Amino acid sequence: GRYPPCSLKMFWFSPKIRRLKPIWVPSDFDADKEEERKLVGEIVKSQIIEDILFNVVFGRISAENVDLFLNVSGTFGLNLAILYDIATQGFVNISTLQKRLGISASSIREKLSLMVGIGFIESPSAVLLYNETPKGKVFLDIVSRIVQEYPLLSSEMFYILTKLDCMPVSEELVISNSEVVPKQKFITLMRTIYYASKNWSIDFSEIDYSQKVILPISEAYKAT
Repeated sequence: GRYPPCSLKMFWFSPKIRRLKPIWVPSDFDADKEEERKLVGEIVKSQIIEDILFNVVFGRISAENVDLFLNVSGTFGLNLAILYDIATQGFVNISTLQKRLGISASSIREKLSLMVGIGFIESPSAVLLYNETPKGKVFLDIVSRIVQEYPLLSSEMFYILTKLDCMPVSEELVISNSEVVPKQKFITLMRTIYYASKNWSIDFSEIDYSQKVILPISEAYKAT
């Protein structure tokens, strides 16, 4: 019948332990050696910073999210234009979005489904009423910072892009690259930004979220 004290202690702490994230260090780590202490210190610092940046501040955005967002078929930049439009204008219905962007409804539905799957937009109600998520808004803010800073990216932006497996390359390489599917993810990102800006006259350098219209759910039913 009675549990031994050690079992009770483990039962009490197990939910807390499950929330902890282990930080692995080399098995042959020698704490008496200053060089190894510095190395492990950098490993711990890097992982803590990454957790804070991407799991808390950046809404859990990941390299995989960005990769899925960029590696899509169809019109270049359309997914970014749709995300921008939802975040700055608000979503009324697919017909309204179709008129704003001049794109077929089927293409828009495809991109909406993609972005829901990635987690850049969400539909919290039973009706098809889409909103950008914190993750989606963070991605737009990253795009905005790139447009403002490139080619002289700040060390902070360089670090963020590197952690998203989107290592920045020179402006000359971005312009001269003629690959249909560039090997460098950063080049694909820059193309996406370029075509979204060109085809839909979007200025990503200053994104204004204050004009967004949030449709009440009762009105959303009428609009669908």
